[in-house]
Amino acid sequence: MEKISDFKTVCFKIGLIMTVFFISRMGCSFAIEFMYRILPDNTSATTLYVGSLVLQDLFLYIIPIIAAVIIMKVKNPLSLYKKPPRIAKALGNFPAMYGLGQLTNYLTLIAVWVFSNFTPDNIELEKSFGSMAAMMPPNFICGIALAVRMIFSAAIYEEFFARGIILKSLKPYGTGFAIMVSGILFGLMHGNFQQLFYATVVGIVLGYIYVQTDSLLIPTILHAVFNSISAVMLLFMSTDTLQNFMMGDFMDGIPDNNMMVMAIFSMFFVLTLGLMIAGMALAFKRIFRFKIYKVTNTWQEVGTGKKAALFFTRIPIILMCVLTIDAFAGSIIFQKIAGFIWGTQT
Repeated sequence: MEKISDFKTVCFKIGLIMTVFFISRMGCSFAIEFMYRILPDNTSATTLYVGSLVLQDLFLYIIPIIAAVIIMKVKNPLSLYKKPPRIAKALGNFPAMYGLGQLTNYLTLIAVWVFSNFTPDNIELEKSFGSMAAMMPPNFICGIALAVRMIFSAAIYEEFFARGIILKSLKPYGTGFAIMVSGILFGLMHGNFQQLFYATVVGIVLGYIYVQTDSLLIPTILHAVFNSISAVMLLFMSTDTLQNFMMGDFMDGIPDNNMMVMAIFSMFFVLTLGLMIAGMALAFKRIFRFKIYKVTNTWQEVGTGKKAALFFTRIPIILMCVLTIDAFAGSIIFQKIAGFIWGTQT
């Protein structure tokens, strides 16, 4: 009974920090909207985009992390980054993780496209659930700023929050349960339908690797490398060359001054495609079949179903679920509050 009581307390605290995260996420929307309203109309797109990234770092990473450290009473966080054994072997899991994540991503995109064809014309499925379209940088400088955020800020803060705090807190009550729950919450934290499923899959793999190595170092590195591929792709797409290409301006041939960028992008695309295909094959062959480490099952006297029931019936978890649904439905609460404050729908 004492352990169940402790488990309920941990679940309550996790629900609390997740609720803080989603409230802070809503605060980020208000801050960005406020920034757009107070800045002059002639403010450059670069200033607005970089300003939005700074506000996102503050509200999506810094504030939730500080709240989580206080609520969970985290001591000596640097100890989570100890050097694990057999680093090269652990890093070797990246192709499988990348392939599995991209497979899930493409299946999600296909599902969205299929279901969009069966929904009424006045319902935009992708808009209803959110998308990554807002991440597209308007120019190369913004692409650099986004790349820095994705590779460094996102990898460090998200791994510390999802694996270093949530998974570590749940681990004494079942490693498998902790990996699954932290992975699902990691997917939900992204707040949009397009990223939900592949982020959940990648989060589960990263959680497994964290349990394997008992260190945040490897998951953080793998997360950064995973994001770097997407960041470089977005960086290419922020160039005038790729934007002109996507607009169909090169139908009569690629100009000589754009040939170098197109050649580099083509090589990068082929390498990425090869990594994805090889990673998919490797994932099906060896995912979750690591020989070095094994996930032990702790607290076996309480089944997974009861753990899930206890977890999802905590009041902060229920509140978190409400805020999550709102985020995936297009931030209805934010729109209503913003409409009341500014007298208009945003």
